[in-house]
Amino acid sequence: MKILKHGILPSIEEDRRSCWPSICRLADGRLAAVFSGGRTAHVDPYGRVDITYSSDEGATWTKPITIFDTPLDDRDAGIVNWKGKTVVTTFNNTIFMQMRNFIQWRDYCWDAEWQKIIGDYLVNFPMKDEKKYLGSILLISEDGQNFTEEIKLPVTAPHGPVVLKDGTLFYVGGAYQSHNSEENTDELPTGIYVMATKDGQNWTVPTALPKVDFAALYEPHAVECNDGRVLIFARAEQYATGGTMTILYTYTTDGGKTFEPWKNLGVEGNVGPTQVIKLKDGRILASFGKRDEPCGIRAVVSEDDGATWSEQLVIRDDGMDWDLGYPCSVELKNGNILTVYYFKTPNLDIQRIHYTIWSI
Repeated sequence: MKILKHGILPSIEEDRRSCWPSICRLADGRLAAVFSGGRTAHVDPYGRVDITYSSDEGATWTKPITIFDTPLDDRDAGIVNWKGKTVVTTFNNTIFMQMRNFIQWRDYCWDAEWQKIIGDYLVNFPMKDEKKYLGSILLISEDGQNFTEEIKLPVTAPHGPVVLKDGTLFYVGGAYQSHNSEENTDELPTGIYVMATKDGQNWTVPTALPKVDFAALYEPHAVECNDGRVLIFARAEQYATGGTMTILYTYTTDGGKTFEPWKNLGVEGNVGPTQVIKLKDGRILASFGKRDEPCGIRAVVSEDDGATWSEQLVIRDDGMDWDLGYPCSVELKNGNILTVYYFKTPNLDIQRIHYTIWSI
């Protein structure tokens, strides 16, 4: 592999964090990257969905604009081009969950002034607004800029759904968990599920993927292979090893009704989640974050629809700490890869959306 360029996407505010990006090519040929911007910490009330565009294959990017912003913490923006429309996903959590995190992390994340601002915001939040905005949200745009159609779904995933060859919008996601103070009987049980739609309105009933007895599975992503199988990756937090992660993958041959047994990618540590794409030459590229030293961004490649995988390819290994990753890749017109991820460096000691242009 060869690293061609590192860069940083623009932000609306230079002093706020940006995290959890996704990227796709729009119907008009532009690249669009979405992310959770405006943040003061890993969890806070100010997260929103921002978008930036490139008309020159990632050489330059527009000033971001905000396309979705609730009074809650909007996180994990995904994006995909589907039938000429742009689909963006995000989710948020309850004020109870945010307050719990604020109490635990306030002395670490914020100075006294910010502690008062955020504490007052959470204490005085009108709870009627929480019920209105809370959920896992899918937005649809006709022009890639104005997102007017909003749908709430019972699953969520960092990079959203994928498009199959027959035009199906295929969404593999974890059960949305609001982390409320009360039990939510209308939410799916913890696990990974598949939903699909042909029209964006009528969705199949969520089908659960098999669980494994040694780990909790979450933050999945999928891609359709050359032979028609759909390959699904999931981040697996292992019960017996104090939070050590691994990456598992499976296939479905019938659109998400049944699944093959999970296989282990052979990557251990604080890793994941994985985003996976099929390149124009048929190879499959899976990228993931590595959150233990040396912290950075990695990828693996398969030339046989996931039967075997390459050694890890190092996109970055100079991350300052664990709070990085969630890479998402798109193939450029010249065959190079552009991967976006969130990251911080010694000369920019705040999480921002970085990108790397590289070749395999």
